[in-house]
Amino acid sequence: MSKNWIKTGEHISTVLTTFSVNREEFKVTANDGYTIAPQKILRCFRLTNQEKVVLLELYSLMGNAQGYAFPSHNYLALHLGKKSFNSVKGALGSLKQKGFIYWKTGGGDLGTNHYYPQDLYSNPYLILSEATYYFISKVLDKYRVEISYDKLFGSILEFIEMPSKVLETNQDIYGAYLAYLHSHPKMRKTKLLYLEYFYTLADIVEKSSGKQISISWEDVLPNVEWEEIDDPPMLVIAPHQTNDNFSVVSQLEEEGRRKYENGELVGEEYEQDEEGCQCGRCEEKGCFTVSVPQWRYAVDKWVEKQIRESIQSEGA
Repeated sequence: MSKNWIKTGEHISTVLTTFSVNREEFKVTANDGYTIAPQKILRCFRLTNQEKVVLLELYSLMGNAQGYAFPSHNYLALHLGKKSFNSVKGALGSLKQKGFIYWKTGGGDLGTNHYYPQDLYSNPYLILSEATYYFISKVLDKYRVEISYDKLFGSILEFIEMPSKVLETNQDIYGAYLAYLHSHPKMRKTKLLYLEYFYTLADIVEKSSGKQISISWEDVLPNVEWEEIDDPPMLVIAPHQTNDNFSVVSQLEEEGRRKYENGELVGEEYEQDEEGCQCGRCEEKGCFTVSVPQWRYAVDKWVEKQIRESIQSEGA
């Protein structure tokens, strides 16, 4: 096998594109073609390797004019090298819940589901993941020598990759930001979201490294058009809040959970609207890109309501 199969001056993207469709060197081949794999997806936090592979396989099959793929579970399992399609089904369900795809059951193509891509620009997992990488790049720009990679990367990954037993609890701050973006997709267009998140990450890195992060985050945000939202929805969990405030929020969450379990959080204000577009980019009927568990949505709404009433009573 030749070690120098790429000629000097050739770009790897050109080489791989040619490889994808070359029928000369491969005497027998069946998998011609390729799909674009954005780094934003390949490097997305809280998207498993299985989910990434399944998503890219679906993208590769969406070359028809209708813009959907219609593989069976067995087809996907075969092409992903899985004996059982249970893991494929699990990945599909997770990708739907995380807002990367949706599907319509059955259809004219062998009776399989029709899988459609969701709007990636409003996806909370991609938004928060990219914001995290942006934060890391700015910290490295200023503190590359003073903060070790181990401390910086380690503290960020510990913050994001929580044990499964604490996911969606009040210890899962990253999950709280995801839930916030699920419920309030238009906040992705505001400075407020990113400033809040960067201060949260800075607090985490400071505690791990012992180095104070002195960066004016508003100054390092990209020079783009930002939106202003009157009376923005409150993000009720953030680790840089005072311990007293964090404790109050935690207590409210526990109380909210008990109320939900007892059937007290009912009514329109606690129900997710899955009828209209939630992506913030279109008005397509049924374009409900992502959802959070109903209990989480209801509890967050109740906690937010309690905090607002508390603030109003203090100001009266």
